[in-house]
Amino acid sequence: MMPTILDGEILHIQPVITGKLRIGHVVLFRRGDEFKAHRIIRRRGEFYVTRGDAGLDDDGLLSRGHILGLVIAKRCPDSGRTVRLDTLQARARFFTREARRRVSLLLKLHKGRTRSQTS
Repeated sequence: MMPTILDGEILHIQPVITGKLRIGHVVLFRRGDEFKAHRIIRRRGEFYVTRGDAGLDDDGLLSRGHILGLVIAKRCPDSGRTVRLDTLQARARFFTREARRRVSLLLKLHKGRTRSQTS
């Protein structure tokens, strides 16, 4: 899957009340010496699970204290165009891509099982 945020794009960050974070939002967080902007893919009680849009593996559990802000938009340095990332439409695109990703994984798993049963 293509990443939503490309290298060189400028992010617009808004302070966030973590109780208002939803699956599909892109958040800026700090883990160790690294800053990352990844999408929330699940919530586990008081923790969030994030993953980069082009990533296969999630980032593990992320506590509320690690989240620095909500990524509300990105600006391309070449074109100067600003794209909102915090809208319902942007989150809907994530859910559509996530559903396709899961179906693709299930089909690959099913295909592998079918091959092993015929051998």
